[in-house]
Amino acid sequence: MLVQLKRNDFGLKNFMIKAYDVLRPLSNKRDKKEFWFRSEIMIIGVVEEFYKSLS
Repeated sequence: MLVQLKRNDFGLKNFMIKAYDVLRPLSNKRDKKEFWFRSEIMIIGVVEEFYKSLS
């Protein structure tokens, strides 16, 4: 199932601002493992919020 997200779905804009603030400090470092770990957690959070908004 392919789901398209609209720009303002479940506070997505605020989420992206927070995600940028969390990941930006890591982008200058070589710790890519930590960067991807945090990215995956945030992606999982977006998916969970989306499914909550459906019910």
